[in-house]
Amino acid sequence: MLNQEHAKPCPAWFWTDQCDLNIQFAGDMAAAHWVLRGTLDMPPFVLIGLDPEGAICGAITVNQGRDMRPLKELIEHRAVLPLEVWNDTAQNLRHLAKQITQTTRSQATNVALTDEAAAPAHP
Repeated sequence: MLNQEHAKPCPAWFWTDQCDLNIQFAGDMAAAHWVLRGTLDMPPFVLIGLDPEGAICGAITVNQGRDMRPLKELIEHRAVLPLEVWNDTAQNLRHLAKQITQTTRSQATNVALTDEAAAPAHP
C-alpha cells in the first residue's frame, strides 16, 4: 500500500528480573541449536539460538543486557557466522551487527540497481 516496503517484523522480546539476575529473551526460543558465550554457571553470559541452516533465530542474555540490541539486529538479518565467532566473548556483538547491517544494505542497493538496469525503458 502506498508503494512502500513492508516493515520488517521485529523479533519478539521480553525480560524479567529474578533472583538478582536480569534475563532477556528475543526471537525463537525453539532454536535447533544453542551456542554459549561465557560460562553458564557464572553470569554474565549469552545463549545464541541457531536454526537448522545456522542462522541466528533467538537469544537469551543473563546479566548482559547491553548485548540484546545487537542480538535483535542480528536476528532480524538472520545472520550466519562461524560457531567460533558466536562463542568468542571477545567478539563485539555491536560491531558484528553493524557489519551485517551494512552488508545487507549494500546488497539491497546492488539488487535495486540491477533491477533498474534490467527494467525496460519506457518511451
